[in-house]
Amino acid sequence: MYVAGSVRLSTVIMHHPARAHLIPSLLEACAPLAARVVEDPEPDGFPSPLRTAKRAWAACLPGATHHLVLQDDVRVAPNFAEQLVGAIQARPHDAIALYVHWHSPFNAYLTRVAAVAGSSWAALSDREWIPTLGLVLPAAEADGLTNWLARYPDEIRDDDEIAVDYCASRGLRMVATVPCLVDQTDSPSLTWQHAVHHAVVPSNDVERTPGEWGSHDLLDGPLVARVERHDQKHAQDRVKNHVDVSFAVEFNDSQCTIRLLPGIDEVIGTIYTWRCFDVVRILGIHETDITNSLSIYLAKASITVRELSSTASGARLLRELWAAGYLLGWDAARLGAKPTVDPPGLAMRANAVASWIGSGIGERTLPNPSPAQTQALLEAGLAAVASGVQGTERVRARRTPDSYGLTPALRAALTDMARRDAWALSSPPKIATMEDDAGLTSLDLVVLPCPWCGLGSDSVYELPRTLPLGRVTIIGAYNVGKSGSPSLALLACERPSGRSLIAIAKAVEGDPTGSWQFQTRAAAYVRAGLSLAPTRDELGEWFDALGVLETQPESELFVTMPCASDTVGERHLPWNQDADIFDFYYDARAVELFQLTTDRARQAGRNARGWDSNRSIQIHGPVGAEPLETERQGDDVFRSRVIDLQDAHRSKGSFDGAVHIADRVNI
Repeated sequence: MYVAGSVRLSTVIMHHPARAHLIPSLLEACAPLAARVVEDPEPDGFPSPLRTAKRAWAACLPGATHHLVLQDDVRVAPNFAEQLVGAIQARPHDAIALYVHWHSPFNAYLTRVAAVAGSSWAALSDREWIPTLGLVLPAAEADGLTNWLARYPDEIRDDDEIAVDYCASRGLRMVATVPCLVDQTDSPSLTWQHAVHHAVVPSNDVERTPGEWGSHDLLDGPLVARVERHDQKHAQDRVKNHVDVSFAVEFNDSQCTIRLLPGIDEVIGTIYTWRCFDVVRILGIHETDITNSLSIYLAKASITVRELSSTASGARLLRELWAAGYLLGWDAARLGAKPTVDPPGLAMRANAVASWIGSGIGERTLPNPSPAQTQALLEAGLAAVASGVQGTERVRARRTPDSYGLTPALRAALTDMARRDAWALSSPPKIATMEDDAGLTSLDLVVLPCPWCGLGSDSVYELPRTLPLGRVTIIGAYNVGKSGSPSLALLACERPSGRSLIAIAKAVEGDPTGSWQFQTRAAAYVRAGLSLAPTRDELGEWFDALGVLETQPESELFVTMPCASDTVGERHLPWNQDADIFDFYYDARAVELFQLTTDRARQAGRNARGWDSNRSIQIHGPVGAEPLETERQGDDVFRSRVIDLQDAHRSKGSFDGAVHIADRVNI
C-alpha cells in the first residue's frame, strides 16, 4: 500500500500471461505505488476481461482509502504516483478514470472540450462505458463493485459497461483526468481485433500541479451540467441562460460529424451521425462562419497547408478538420476558453487536436502523411480552435421571414418540406435504443445518371464505403428486391449522409428483409418530369407539385427524408441555386429540429445538458416566428406515410411500390 497524506492507495494490475513481457516496465513506472499483479484465473479459456476484473477489484487491501486497477497493456504518465495522488486528494469521493478512448462516442468529446477550456477534469457520461484501463474508486466502492461484478457471468466478457452501471446506481460522479494519466500501448488486443487505440488527451510530459488538480469550478459547474440526467421538472427549473442542444463533435475517416442527444432514444454509439454542415445551424452557428474563417486562414497559411489544399481530397480534409476544430473552440469558449493561452494550455490543446489527427484521417484520404503534413494539419487544427473560440464573439443578425424576399406561398411550401424532413431525421425506430445500426444492416444502391452534370454509374465505385452500414452493394435496376435488402435509387453525384439512412431504418422497422424500394427526392422529381431549372416565379408551383408527389401519392407510398449530398451534385437542386431559398429552408429546418430535439429530451424524461424546456425557440433559433406559428403538419404527414407504408407492406406480404425519400442537398 502506498501512503501519501490522507491517501492510502491499493494498486493492482490485471494481467494475462501472454503479456508477461509488459509487466516489468509497468511495475517500474508505477513505483513507488508497489503495484501487485492479479492474473487471469483461466488464461487458456475464452477471452474475458470481466473474469480478471472480478479478482482485481476484490484485491483491495484492508485499510486502504482508494483502490486502483490498471490493465497490463498500458503505459503511465511521468511522475505517475505523484500526479495520481494529487488527483485523488482533489476528488476523493469520485470514480476517477485515468484514460478516455480517443474514439468513444461522447466521453472523448467531453474530455477534448474540457482540455481546450483549461479544465484539469472532464465529467464523464453514464450513457457509455467507463474506461477501465485505469480506474480509481474509493475503497468502499471498490468492494461494492466487486459484489456487483460477481452477479454477471464471465461470458459477458467486458467489465466497462457493468462498471458504469454500478457507478450510476450508486450516484458516483465519474470524472477523467485531463490530461489522461494512462495511455494504451500498441500491444495486440487479446479480446478484439487489433486496432490502434490511444488516449484522447495524452499527457505527453504535461504535468499537473496539486493546485491545478484542485481547481473544480469548470467541472462542478458547466461540465457536470452536460452529463447529468434531469427529470422534466428539474429541466424546467434550470437557469435560462444555460440552454443548448446536447451534442458531441467527432472527426473520423476524414469527416467531421456531430452526435445530437447522445443516448436519449438512440444508443450512444449509433452509426447515424450528422454531417457537420448539415446540422450546425441547430447549434446556433452558420456554416459560413466556419468556411469563411478557413478561407481567411488559408490566405496566410504555411506552404505545406496550401499544398494540401490544392488537391480535392486535401481541401476536403482541411475543411472537415477545420470544422471540427472550430466547433471545439466555439464550444469551449462558452466554458471560458480564451483565444490565447499560456504554453501549458497550448500544449494541452495541441494534444487534444493531435489525437484527432492521429485517429481521424482516413487511409484513402491521406495515406502515410509525412511529418511535415502532420505538423501542418496540427497547426491548422489549432488555428481552427482559436478561430472557434473567437467565433462566439460574432453575432449574426437573425433574419425575419420577410427578409428572404420570398412569397408567402413559397415560404409555406419550404416550411412544410423543412418540417417533413426534420421529423424524418428525428424519428429513430424503437430498436435504435438497443442496436447501433437500428436494425438496418444492408442496403442495395441503384445509381441513376445525373441530368445536370452527366455523371454516370461508372464514377461511383467508392460510394458504398461512404455509408456506415455493414453491407452496401451497387446493383442494376433489374436486380432490385432479389437480395432481400432494401434498395435506394439515387443520382450518381449524390452521397447520402449517415443520418439520412435513419428514415430507411424507421420505415422498414419490423420487416428489414422485405422488398423495400426507396429513392431520393432528386431521383423522384427527375422521374416525375418536374422542371430541372424552375425560375423563381415557377418555384411556388414547383414545390407544391413536389409536396403532392411526396405526401399524396396515387399509386405509390412515399416517406420523406433529407439525404445530404457532399459532391458535385450539391448545387444542382433549385433550392440550392437560389441563396434565399437555400437559407430559408435551412433556417426553418434548424428551428424545427431544435424543437423536435427538445421534445425528444422531454419525452425521454431526462436531459443531457441542462435544458430549459420553456425557453422560446426564437431566442436560440436562426429565423423569426412565422414558420413556428403555423400549424406543424409535417410531423403528421410523415407519421401517416410511415404507417400507411408499413400497413400496406405487411398486408400484402410484399410491396412493389417505390418509397420515395426526400433529398436535401448539403453545401
